Amino acid sequence: MLGGNQQLKPLFSSTMASADTENKPAVKETPLTPMMQQFMTLKESHPDCLLFFRMGDFYELFFDDAVKAAQTLNITLTQRGLYKGEPIPMCGVPFHAAEVYLARLIRGGHKVAICDQMEDPAEAKKEAIRPSSVET
Repeated sequence: MLGGNQQLKPLFSSTMASADTENKPAVKETPLTPMMQQFMTLKESHPDCLLFFRMGDFYELFFDDAVKAAQTLNITLTQRGLYKGEPIPMCGVPFHAAEVYLARLIRGGHKVAICDQMEDPAEAKKEAIRPSSVET
């Protein structure tokens, strides 16, 4: 966890909720992926921090963290999937340049928590595509 003294708003701000819910068609609830479940659990443990979440060659931020980081860093805010029928805001920075972005966030008054992978991303990718065989 890195320095700063700014309090963050809740993970899901009211700005993400639509004021016109009566005219919206019902949206089927989609389950969170295991990765997003892990993000949510970690975010609950560090609600006062922007959560830098390592995914392969990037650190990604989601929900209100992404909105704040994109604004502070002047980077593109995009989206990844849906949560409660609303797009999940997302932004990211390359892991090899993370220190530069972390310094800018801290100078901007944010606290940052870093969630790093415990395995080499290249090895994890190999594991994910490793052929398997079934013996009968």
